[in-house]
Amino acid sequence: NKKDGLCRPILIVEGYFLEITNDSDTQTIKDLAKELTTKNVKELEVVEGEKAKVLFGQNGWCGVIMMTATNKKAKKSLLRYKI
Repeated sequence: NKKDGLCRPILIVEGYFLEITNDSDTQTIKDLAKELTTKNVKELEVVEGEKAKVLFGQNGWCGVIMMTATNKKAKKSLLRYKI
């Protein structure tokens, strides 16, 4: 997730990886940002530093954001961005 000095954390919703990379278009990022509300996200955990690298290898270099959706509808909405 590190390219040309840019860094994006890994985003995970209930075990599913979301596809946001340095190559993601601006509209996709804006759309996902609109979904990341307390209406859709019940819990959020940020893992960074050595712990992220131990858990996710080099992919964890920029950190990891793990989320739990509030309900099935919210999970489905967030998972539109999964890999």
